[in-house]
This record gives sequence, C-alpha cells and structure tokens, in this order.
Amino acid sequence: MSEIIINKLPSPTWHFLKMNNAAVERVCPPNDASIRSDGTITKYRPLDEETLLFGSCPEAVIVCENDEEKVSRVTIESSGEYSAAAVDIRACENSELTVYVNIHGDRRLSVKINADIQKGAHVKLVATQLCKKSGELVCDIRSRVSECAAFTQLAFLPGTIGTYINTDAELYGDNSRFVSHTSYLADENDKLDINCNVSHKGRRTESEITANGALDSNAQKIFRGTIDFRRGSKGSHGSETENVLLLSDDIINRTLPVILCSEEDVNGTHGATIGDISGETLMYFQSRGISKEQAARLLKASVADSFLHLVNDSDTTKLIGAETGDRYE
Repeated sequence: MSEIIINKLPSPTWHFLKMNNAAVERVCPPNDASIRSDGTITKYRPLDEETLLFGSCPEAVIVCENDEEKVSRVTIESSGEYSAAAVDIRACENSELTVYVNIHGDRRLSVKINADIQKGAHVKLVATQLCKKSGELVCDIRSRVSECAAFTQLAFLPGTIGTYINTDAELYGDNSRFVSHTSYLADENDKLDINCNVSHKGRRTESEITANGALDSNAQKIFRGTIDFRRGSKGSHGSETENVLLLSDDIINRTLPVILCSEEDVNGTHGATIGDISGETLMYFQSRGISKEQAARLLKASVADSFLHLVNDSDTTKLIGAETGDRYE
C-alpha cells in the first residue's frame, strides 16, 4: 500500500534527521464521519489528496455575521475503518466567534478545518482530541487572518497509535495576530506528530506558538514550528516555545524550531525546555508519601489541567474528564 506525505516542513533540513515530514498509508475511499453541530449548516464538499480526504465528506459550515458574538460546538465521530469530515469557519468583519470541535474515533479519521477571519474579527478554536488509543487522527487546520483580526487555536492531544496535526496560519492583514497553544500527552507506544507553520505577510503582525506536554513509556513525538517572515512584514514579531517533560528512558523526542526571514525590522525568537523530573521535585513528592510513579501521573494530569484553565469551559472539562481521566488520574 502506498504512502502520502503530510506535515511538510517549509524549509527542509538534513534528510537523515527524518524530520522533514510524516507519512501515512493511503486509504481510499473514506466513509462519511458522523458530524453534529450546533447552529450550523451541514453540507458535502470535495476534498483533496493533500489533506488525506478523498471524494466528498460531511462539512459543518459556521458563519458569524458582522458585530455578532457566537459560540458553536461541533462533534465529529469516526465511522468504519477510515472516515473523514470537515469544518468551515467564516468570521465576518468585527465579529467574535468561539468554536469547540470535539473529535472522537477508534479507527482512522481525517479532519479538515478552514478558518477565514475578516477585518477586526476574533476567532477562538478549541480542538479536543478524544480518540481511543486504537484511533489514528490526521487533522489539518488552515487559517487566513485579515487586518486587525486574531485567531487563537487551543488543542488538547492525548496519545493514540498515530496523531498527526498540521497547522498553517497566514497573517496577510496588517496588525493581525495568531496564537497557538498545544497540550499533549503520549505514552505506551503512542506516536504524535505536530507541525505548525505561520506566514507573516502583513505589517506589524504577531504570532505566538506554545506547546507543553509529557512523554512516557516508549512514546514518540516530533514538533516542528516554523515562523516565516515574508517580504512586506516589517514590524512583525513571532515567538515559539516548547516545554517537554520526559518520564522514562525509552522515549523518542524531537523538536525542530525554525525561523525564516525575508524582511528587515522583524523579531523572531524560539526556545525549548526538555527534561525529566528534577531531584528536588521528586524529593518534594516523596516527602509527602507520593511515589515516583504517582508523581508522574500527577504531572501528566497537570498538562490537562493547564489546558482546561486556558479554555475555561465546563463542557470541555467534563468531556476530558470522562474520556481521559482513567489514563492520567
């Protein structure tokens, strides 16, 4: 069976590092995923090979009109060996929209999310991966952010046999802003591949990429973060940071922060903190009768708690507690 290349790095590095992209098996055609949405239009759309969505699939269309404030919730569930679904977000000028996308599955599922954010609009996307350990998720999130508009993307990714997340954000309007915060947990042979690309095209644009996670028990994780200052993006700022907690010795962890620059008068920063439980922290836990194994579970739970604090939504808290509480509590 042939493969499809996904999560491509915009500027490839040395091939022997095996970090330029990811590959998944080609499976065609997909079944329709079950998609339920609140206050949206559902239709079918053709989807291309690049996003691993073949033929057509159900699509939730979320439209927020001028000066409107709106909250919408979408639930996607896999169907059969391989299924697909899409979400199309359209925020008109000066509107405010929050979209919660909850993704369930126990087999192969591909999800495409498009966000078109017009002048002065603010959109927050909360993507919660609630797939079973046996599930495989391929998710592609693309956004275009106009003048004085903002897009905030919050994602929670507990481990599966294969989770592949690609984000492409285009800041084409002056004074536009993109914020991405990803919380992840992987253990027991989980595989996680995260790719985030931000293109600064407008003047005085801002981006902030943050990833926090914990890895344990033969988990594999790769994080690629690219900030690309294009010609014309004078006065723009971008930063990316990852914090990784390593809880065993059999982990494969790879982090690749990249800054590309074709413009003067821009500011880009990147950094990563990677390490295991410090001796001081472990001593603190043990002095209170908490073993190293119990401490690891508490630290994993803190990753989920941090995400829930950012989201501040009772429904999301209940979902994550019901679906993942037995893994990390």
